[in-house]
Amino acid sequence: MKHWCKLKTDTINNETLFELPESAQLCYYKLHAIAAMCDAGGALVRDDGSPITTKGLAFRLHSTEEATGYNIAALVRAKLVNQTDGIISLPDFECESTDYTNAERQRRFRESKKALPSVTGPVTVTPDENSNAVTVTPVTPLRNTEEKRREEKKKEEKKKEVFAQSANPPLSNRRGLFFAKIADICKLPKDSKQHSKSINAAALWFEPKQIDPSRLDDFSEWWFKNDWRGQKGEHPQPGQIISEWLKFESNVTAKQSGPLFKPRNYRRPQVESTAADRAASETEIDNALAAKHAANLANPTAHIAKLTQRIQTAQRANTPDAQQYIARIQADLAEFKAQLAEYQQTEVQP
Repeated sequence: MKHWCKLKTDTINNETLFELPESAQLCYYKLHAIAAMCDAGGALVRDDGSPITTKGLAFRLHSTEEATGYNIAALVRAKLVNQTDGIISLPDFECESTDYTNAERQRRFRESKKALPSVTGPVTVTPDENSNAVTVTPVTPLRNTEEKRREEKKKEEKKKEVFAQSANPPLSNRRGLFFAKIADICKLPKDSKQHSKSINAAALWFEPKQIDPSRLDDFSEWWFKNDWRGQKGEHPQPGQIISEWLKFESNVTAKQSGPLFKPRNYRRPQVESTAADRAASETEIDNALAAKHAANLANPTAHIAKLTQRIQTAQRANTPDAQQYIARIQADLAEFKAQLAEYQQTEVQP
């Protein structure tokens, strides 16, 4: 029994086969595998030489007997399959499934080598397109393998050196100051290849701007006080310094000079207020605070939960400013609880 068979690639372009139904085309290809297993020169027979019936073929093709009979009949009419005395066979199957033994393959290889002319040293063989002849041209021998390996190693080292220079270019004095500050704020190692590229990009962004490197210390303080990631104790990344810098500048400018964007020739409107107006305003504010305090006493659970959440958020920052903030909120919470107890006792009394 053979374990393989050959099919010519031109079979797929066979117009006669293409005109048949797809089931018949698939049957044709499967019959080649069955014929190879039978190993009878393309005849579909059993081991004892008896022909394989349509029912037996249907079993081997994993199909029904009716469909198998229909496909075999279509292939016979197209003269792609022969059927003589009840034996189904494939024409020209022997040449398609020729199995050269190892000795035969070696013999043909030696004969093909003998056909080439004898030339001392390495050669280049160029086949002639118009005939079976070949042109043999001696070539220059290869250089010493060890020398070639050394040259390849030098090229590889040169590539690594060029890559290292492009990843860590020499820094100017101003960019170097920003580089050191950013690495210190972000708590990143300055000599790390993983982080040096992002630190250098941030320093390059700061270099042409009229910004003093010491301003980065102010940014660090602002980050831990105002940004939610800083309040959690996280250090900024180089990219976050750039993205949050405008917000930091806006916050600082607003504290120093009031509104950030002022129209040209802006003047704060001067409103003359009398003592009566000021008293009325203070009374209005007192009434609003009293109303808010009464609402908190009426619904103390929500107010206590809000103050507790503020304390927990500030505790994650773990900074001196946060500790002062926590102490102030805790004092407010204790005062509110005392007022709440007094308020509840007042309501219980008849």
